[in-house]
Amino acid sequence: MKTSFTFRFVLIGLLLIATIKGFSTHINVWGTINSITTWNYDTVRVYGNVTVNNGVKLTISAGAKVIFMGHYSLKIQGQLYAKGNKTYKIIFKAYNPSTGWAGIRFDNTPTSNAQSIIEYCIIQNGKANSGTTEEKMGGAIFVKGTSDLIIRNNILSNNRASMFGGAITCRYGAAPTIANNIICNNSSSSNGGGIYLFQANPRIANNTIANNTASSGGGVYANQSAPYIYSNIIYGNQASSNTQLNTGLTKVRYNIIQGGYSGYNYNTDPKFVTPSSGAGTSYNGVTANWSLKATSLLLIEVILVLLQHKVFSMFLISMYMVISDLIRSEWMLVLLSIFLPM
Repeated sequence: MKTSFTFRFVLIGLLLIATIKGFSTHINVWGTINSITTWNYDTVRVYGNVTVNNGVKLTISAGAKVIFMGHYSLKIQGQLYAKGNKTYKIIFKAYNPSTGWAGIRFDNTPTSNAQSIIEYCIIQNGKANSGTTEEKMGGAIFVKGTSDLIIRNNILSNNRASMFGGAITCRYGAAPTIANNIICNNSSSSNGGGIYLFQANPRIANNTIANNTASSGGGVYANQSAPYIYSNIIYGNQASSNTQLNTGLTKVRYNIIQGGYSGYNYNTDPKFVTPSSGAGTSYNGVTANWSLKATSLLLIEVILVLLQHKVFSMFLISMYMVISDLIRSEWMLVLLSIFLPM
């Protein structure tokens, strides 16, 4: 009797946990989504290309694992709401990493749709390596002709493009917000190991863009574009030319860029806790710790800059000490933009 009671108690507890988390076990998906849909499952297995039609919203619940069983894509013509959280991230990955999957693609998504959000996700194993020219761009995320997209608080790692943009490509008027992401260990056979832009003007802020590889622009490559690139760490990327970021961009401010960059940018070692062991997709960027060591010189650098511009005060010292663990946050950007000339 006692054993039976204990078994029932454990079973009820497991059911309660499953209910609280809100998941069933798994679902298999492919094809076109024509009505409002929520993937509220522990595992979503993708067995073919998926298209979210114009006027339709796809929601992916926090903690879901979206596993692409072959080289398939998730095409958004409507709205994607993939918002995890710090505890339960959404994972996009390939069942077979060597095969990969074809990424999340916004190709002239109609502006009549509500803004899409990709937040607190881990996006890995994307391979833009077959099909049309544009299908060989943007290993994890491809954005063309739309601005109604926020890419925030994600890890984009171990993605590859046989042309441009190992992790992200933005083209022809695309202007998403790309903020607070870790973009690491991605690779492009051409330009833009982390991010590639062509006639696109996104806001790229507060990201760590590290250990990516490309032929040119290991971190970021912007062609005929005028992006806002501010308060990022761009470090450890490798390329034959323009190792971190291509030259000639005028809206690049308050970044840590290895080797330096014209404008109000700084060349200093950010001192990551345990970064990946090398650059490129051969190294695992997801398991690395991209936090900054307590001994980081970033605080000293910012203090020196403020002193140089004669705007330093005990108030700024105390404020900055409070937010020093958020060095690349919007608060730091606000301080710098207020007190430094544009």
